[in-house]
Amino acid sequence: MKNILFGIILLVSTNCSNGPEPIKYGHDSCDKCRMQIMDPKYGTELVTSKGKIYKFDSVECLAFYAKNMNDDENSTLWVTDFLNKNELVEKNKAYFLLSANLRSPMGLNLTAFSSQTDLNKIKNQYQGKKINWDELIEYVNHEWQHKTMHH
Repeated sequence: MKNILFGIILLVSTNCSNGPEPIKYGHDSCDKCRMQIMDPKYGTELVTSKGKIYKFDSVECLAFYAKNMNDDENSTLWVTDFLNKNELVEKNKAYFLLSANLRSPMGLNLTAFSSQTDLNKIKNQYQGKKINWDELIEYVNHEWQHKTMHH
């Protein structure tokens, strides 16, 4: 009986977690574009206040989804650190690089880092521009609205 009670408590506490879960690269699909999530340097997640997890293959898919389709103000957004594959970082603690020389899965060339030092190291190698989350959202919406209008 104690084991069943412990199992129920563990199950309830796990389901109430507001953190990310590991992305199964090669198996999970992007909740925005439906492509299979393949590159462990770019996977991202949105975790709702109720613990539901949405997975994405790129920062741009997460940004577009979060801006246009999610109205849960208490959700958390997670991005993969480019230099530490499989390490998800909360977006408020991440740094973002826009570099035409560093192609991301959906082609908007956005990459995330857990430290500004790592971002600077990659920026010196690939060039590009540091951007914050608000600029990133604006860039993604502009680029994809522009593509939609011309296709």
